[in-house]
Amino acid sequence: MEALKARARKLKNEITAVYYAYGNARTPRGPKTVIALTLFLALSPIDLIPDFIPVLGYLDDLIIIPFLLAWSIRLIPPEVMEESRRKAEEKPLKLSLKSLRKKFRSDPDASDTRTSTEP
Repeated sequence: MEALKARARKLKNEITAVYYAYGNARTPRGPKTVIALTLFLALSPIDLIPDFIPVLGYLDDLIIIPFLLAWSIRLIPPEVMEESRRKAEEKPLKLSLKSLRKKFRSDPDASDTRTSTEP
């Protein structure tokens, strides 16, 4: 039981770290799209496949979300992910869809690919 609790804590920390990585200017735009999808599916109360469908209903919870989380982590530059993991440990968040919408709306990189050093 303790091992399961430890895995759940690690998963929560990884989701928070990916959230922080999304907000990092050094995270490329392509990975931000995958991160946004991952966070939305992980935090959404709506399942891709309804849980009442036998076996398939838990597919998104047990396979799709962990796959997307692992993919997101692989796409994030390693130094950004390390920094984000430290930040997630120091400043854990209670994430929600509302906080995601606010983050996505306030992200200047979502609509503009220029950096501050470009004219």
